Amino acid sequence: MYSVKDLSVFIQAANSQSFAKAASALGMTPSAVGKVIQKIEHRHNILLFRRSTRHISLTEEGELLLHYATTIVSEFDNAISAFSDLKQNYRGKLKISVPNIDGLFSRLLAKFMQAWPQTELDVDVSDDHSDIIKDGFDAVIRFGESHDSRLYARSIGTLSMAVFHSPAYAPAEKLNANRFLFYRYPSTGRIERWDGAIPFDPREVRQASAFNSVPLIHQLCLAGAGLAYLPEYICREAVAEGKLIRLAGSETSTRTVNIVWPDNRHTGPKLRAFIDFFAREFPSC
Repeated sequence: MYSVKDLSVFIQAANSQSFAKAASALGMTPSAVGKVIQKIEHRHNILLFRRSTRHISLTEEGELLLHYATTIVSEFDNAISAFSDLKQNYRGKLKISVPNIDGLFSRLLAKFMQAWPQTELDVDVSDDHSDIIKDGFDAVIRFGESHDSRLYARSIGTLSMAVFHSPAYAPAEKLNANRFLFYRYPSTGRIERWDGAIPFDPREVRQASAFNSVPLIHQLCLAGAGLAYLPEYICREAVAEGKLIRLAGSETSTRTVNIVWPDNRHTGPKLRAFIDFFAREFPSC
């Protein structure tokens, strides 16, 4: 089979009306040009040129191939040029924010960086629901719905949540008598709801501590500090190894995961690539 490069050699020979002149223009030997022409001729069992000692001219088949080959090579060159332009459009920096969850976003960010090496990321790892527009973020990933009319949002998946404890912590029979490890939102100070995972009234809890870090709560739970409401994703390995136990009688709940970006921010190639990548790659875990 022959290539687009071979067609380029044929076009040069046809336009030069000489293998020697074509070879000189292409930095090849005349015999190498002749072998390319022969390869095409043998492939289709045709004759492309009438040959003499001083001159070559196209046959009818050669004229037909020249017409289509010129279009093919031109379109191929346009495609290569478009690839270059595309890469240029993805150059630059994206300022984004992702939640502080063990392992999940680091893996996805690494994969994005491999796919789009020309895009620089300025990443804020935080659970703080800051002002996206004021703080200059191109996009943030958040749990739950966004009710800000200045923002666009796209759901990229769900996150399953459940209540866990370690074998070192023996749950009390009365739920409210347990030690609870609550998550506190940094921006509002509000305690995270457990979304019906277990039936209890937080106001009646006797022992509770609050933290603004999911990884810290995860580690405290592993250490036997109490009950924690955690993403199943980060607990699977510990559960499989017997280091964490899902609380008997607790229910799984799910959270929507969204990418949110300002409505005044043009969704250029970099941002669109980031949004589409996470919508495609984020696992419903």
